[in-house]
Amino acid sequence: MRPFFDTQLLIAESKGKVAHDFRVFWMGHKGSIEAVYTTNKGRLPEALLTEMREAFKRSEEFLDLEVRTEDPLLKQKDQLHSVIERAAPEKVQEMLRLLGICNT
Repeated sequence: MRPFFDTQLLIAESKGKVAHDFRVFWMGHKGSIEAVYTTNKGRLPEALLTEMREAFKRSEEFLDLEVRTEDPLLKQKDQLHSVIERAAPEKVQEMLRLLGICNT
């Protein structure tokens, strides 16, 4: 689990979702000399904790073990297609008129 966590956070870091020092901290490493004055002081300031929580939320898409293969736009398109297929012809004409596709 640890290698997965580190690899996925590395990907999140490369996409700008999380700071390098946060990833190092979450892995339990000591980090650079910078960390001596920030994350390794023992008690983190509330502002830093808040930013770390937000960064972790941004990284969750890389840490989720459930692979999402469904494209939300494709799903929405399929739903719209289904609604149009079931609609009465006059309703379809009304939708086309509202979209400015048909003037009748």
